[in-house]
Amino acid sequence: MIDLGTISALDTELELVDSYMREYLKDNLKTKVVGDILQEIMATSGKRLRPQLILMAGRFGPDYPACRERLCSLGALVELVHMASLIHDDIVDDSPLRRGSPTIQARFGKDKAVYAGDLVLSRVLCLIIRDRVWESGYILGRAIECMCRGEIGQFNCRFRANTTVDEYLSNIYGKTAVMFETACKIGAVESCCDPQTVRMMGEFGKQLGYAFQLRDDLLDFLSSETSEGKPVHSDFKEGIFTLPVLYTLHTPEYGDTLFRLIRSMDGGPVLAEHIAEMEELVSRAGGVEYAASQIHTRGQDAEKILLALPKRDVTDALIALVRWISAPIVAEHTHPGARGAHNHSAGTHYKPC
Repeated sequence: MIDLGTISALDTELELVDSYMREYLKDNLKTKVVGDILQEIMATSGKRLRPQLILMAGRFGPDYPACRERLCSLGALVELVHMASLIHDDIVDDSPLRRGSPTIQARFGKDKAVYAGDLVLSRVLCLIIRDRVWESGYILGRAIECMCRGEIGQFNCRFRANTTVDEYLSNIYGKTAVMFETACKIGAVESCCDPQTVRMMGEFGKQLGYAFQLRDDLLDFLSSETSEGKPVHSDFKEGIFTLPVLYTLHTPEYGDTLFRLIRSMDGGPVLAEHIAEMEELVSRAGGVEYAASQIHTRGQDAEKILLALPKRDVTDALIALVRWISAPIVAEHTHPGARGAHNHSAGTHYKPC
């Protein structure tokens, strides 16, 4: 896997992002139980991908590096929103682990976890008002609204065999892509990019976010062993039908059979025989190849946008990030008789990162 910190050459800025996050939470860190929860959140956080996007998008504007500290401050706010959303996601999903460590809800209980997520979001709201970051604050607020719509939309589609691909894409836009789009927009806005560049950076982030979530969903589908607390085919077992399944549902050869299989589950326990039949149908229909082709297409679209912008010192790093996210994946469940989908030949095996 690519080292995002290395390729982006943003180590100093990311240290400043972390410093701002600690500064913004410092009063709450002093209290015993709340402090323990927040320390745990900080310790188990990820690669700061969204702050990196803010910082790299900011380098396309004429006000960089004068706006550097402001970008780091906003990167901290966006990361705090992301962290709060993960806390709430783990409560809804009843997840015991995230990135191999106990989740906040598993360690401290669901009630405390709910309020911890709310506390972090309330701090973000206070800081937006205090620092008067009106335009970026509005962009971030709309993103949070969209995230909630995406999660509600996904819940509404559970075990719905007639879910459309458009509904699925709308849900993953809210779940993931909108925050990538928001990070890139904020970076461009705060560095005084012209409106066209702001739009292009936002579109770049959106396409990157789509590729990121499509890849995550495909990895869940192809997983052959439990990892990070997620069971095999966790999405399907929860009634969340991702692109390989939705594509198969809309094929004339296999759609009706898969539709009847899903209806037979009727929202009840998903058994091993259900999984085996679903895998066979998706494999024969070429659902994995289709999903892989869509990841590749979104990555290409993101890269084309970058190449249309003036080259900056982070352009190559952003292209490397796009190619990492949209890189091929091993399709272990591809059936020898699977149909090719969108320029991917039948039975193609994808090399892992």
